Amino acid sequence: MHARQGKLSALGLLFALSALLLAASCGGVDSGGTGAVSQGPITGFGSIIVNGVRFDESAAAIRDDDGATLGRERLQLGVMTRVDAPLPMRVSGTLRAVATSVRVSSELIGPVSAVDTTAGSLTVLEQTVLVTPATVFDTAFVTGLASVPVGAPVEVYGRYDAANARYTATRIEARPNPSFYKVRAPIATLTPALLTLTIGGLTIDYSSVPSADKPNAFVGRIVRARLHPMTQSATAIAVALRSGVEPLPDDELATIEGRISAITSTRQFSVNGTPVDAGAARFPNGETGVVLGARVKVEGLTLMGVVDARTVTVEGNEDSTNSEYELHGAIDAIDTNAKTFHLLGVTVDYSGVVEFSGGTAADLAVGKRVEVSGTLSSSGSSIKAREIDFSP
Repeated sequence: MHARQGKLSALGLLFALSALLLAASCGGVDSGGTGAVSQGPITGFGSIIVNGVRFDESAAAIRDDDGATLGRERLQLGVMTRVDAPLPMRVSGTLRAVATSVRVSSELIGPVSAVDTTAGSLTVLEQTVLVTPATVFDTAFVTGLASVPVGAPVEVYGRYDAANARYTATRIEARPNPSFYKVRAPIATLTPALLTLTIGGLTIDYSSVPSADKPNAFVGRIVRARLHPMTQSATAIAVALRSGVEPLPDDELATIEGRISAITSTRQFSVNGTPVDAGAARFPNGETGVVLGARVKVEGLTLMGVVDARTVTVEGNEDSTNSEYELHGAIDAIDTNAKTFHLLGVTVDYSGVVEFSGGTAADLAVGKRVEVSGTLSSSGSSIKAREIDFSP
């Protein structure tokens, strides 16, 4: 492992000790190694792309946040992941690595109780979910937010915004007949005498959770509450109350993308609940934007669950200028009249202004290998191409 650039500050050491205790409570400390860990949404295919790195996931173990095995079809645009891999290598100008594991993690599973197309939001389990130009909708919702029916169970992937006590969705997909509901967020209030707590506007009875989960019940703790799906009253019944923060292994390279969930200063804060020591970090976009709820990308190394940051980049709220998607592969089908084609299960619209390289629109055909970059359509279910490069 490279020599660390500077030492953890005193507060950083406290963060590290907290993370060590957290790891112990989850079954021990992962000694890690000299690999890489990357947390963030999937922003492309042709190997999954997370935080700008193309990870070959073909042989990776794919699991959810409870450790259950998932199929590769669950890896979709906008799905939040944690990818573990050896250190990436630059190949033809692109960072690549072979993933050993991919952990999929969503924020909410539950029925939609309200849709507000004017505000661009919906409500799930009394939680406000903000839809942005970077929110991917699965094909069940053909016109995006406007086609989400009240009462429909959905799964929401995204980032919790602690400053506004809401979620910014990276993906929303239909989840018919779920076996449980779920909410991941900090506990807002606690009534120990009644064994109830609140998360956002949701009251949760945690009296039936396993005894090992009850110590997670304290104000400010980020938890994953698994809820009985047949709640008969205004109070949801929890069947599990686990930590909502997975400790990271010691790795030579860590890249985490998310929102600041707690902050002491611009140099000491947490992202998605993971503590960050930025005492020796560079801030390419300045430090003034490092505030509670800000979306940031942190790169560094990890020690005892703390990210020792080398760079902290403030990314700003999700919009079409800072949320681009990539696809690399062979065209499966094409409609030249509609000016769309299908690639890796995604519809690409090339009817707008597109910069072509190595060919023209007339060269698009089934079987042609292309590299596409672009933004989401207004419905959030397809990609509007900005650039199309004909791959060799």
